[in-house]
Amino acid sequence: MSKKKKPLKTVIIEREEPIKEFDFSFKDEEENAKVIAILKDLQTHAGWRFMQEAFQKNIDYLSEQILEKYDAVSGKEYSEEEVDELRIKRRYLKEILEKPNYFIKELERKTEQEEDLDPYV
Repeated sequence: MSKKKKPLKTVIIEREEPIKEFDFSFKDEEENAKVIAILKDLQTHAGWRFMQEAFQKNIDYLSEQILEKYDAVSGKEYSEEEVDELRIKRRYLKEILEKPNYFIKELERKTEQEEDLDPYV
């Protein structure tokens, strides 16, 4: 039995106020270096590695459900809205996995920008 493919539907989520970005302006370069070191240490910690593995398994499972549009556990076929919700969950998990790298890059970028501010050097 083949499943009939439904056209994709885009769900637009409107927010009343914009999401605020994290402010990476620490007081000094030492504080930036300290936070970068902490984040790099986090990336090598066994607890974070466990979390990465758990999140990746969830991402893989969600990807499978999104492609199949079917929940193998309950036997339920997903609607397009439910598939969009699964995509949002998957994207959120991917963002969580990338947060340490994102913060490190932003902090390093801030440090580089501060160093380049002097026009006489």
